[in-house]
Amino acid sequence: MIILMMLLPIVWAQAPESIELSFEPLTPIEGSAKWDWWQARTAYVPGETPLWLTTMSETGQQGAHDFHDVYQSLSRDAGQTWSEPQVVPSLKRITTEERFEVSPGDLWPKWHAKNGKILATGKTFNFEKGVKERRERERVSYVVFDPQSLEWGPLQFLEMPEQDASGSPIIAANAGCNQWVALPDGDVLLPIR
Repeated sequence: MIILMMLLPIVWAQAPESIELSFEPLTPIEGSAKWDWWQARTAYVPGETPLWLTTMSETGQQGAHDFHDVYQSLSRDAGQTWSEPQVVPSLKRITTEERFEVSPGDLWPKWHAKNGKILATGKTFNFEKGVKERRERERVSYVVFDPQSLEWGPLQFLEMPEQDASGSPIIAANAGCNQWVALPDGDVLLPIR
């Protein structure tokens, strides 16, 4: 099926009001001499006691994709203070039987109102013998965080078809750095490339 779209110009009833931006310094979370924090992203959990959860990848300073474990830091005061970063056990870099080191990464955590949890989606990085990145082994990964218990579930992988609609093989599918959208019924639309 082909869908045709026509773009129409936007007509403003009146000019939008300009607002002045202000920047407020918040407490930084420092790296170390060996590690930097990459891809720090924050999810907001509404409620009587709101919660801000930031995930970040512990990344070596030797190369662009030297991703290791994923950490979390929590704030209950809108980012004025943060908990000491703690490794998320289910998001640690692991070694497989094939001697690949696999690290979840490019995570994007976001509040899922329908189930009252944070859903973090992303991909896995795969390093042959712990060093050489093998992009063809990437997979769409996701993990769920329960803001009530402050616990993470296990890292999971999205089941993908072997071929796309044209019959071409699907290789290295990932949802890294992508933001998902929840539909009114709670289903999730997740861009996958």
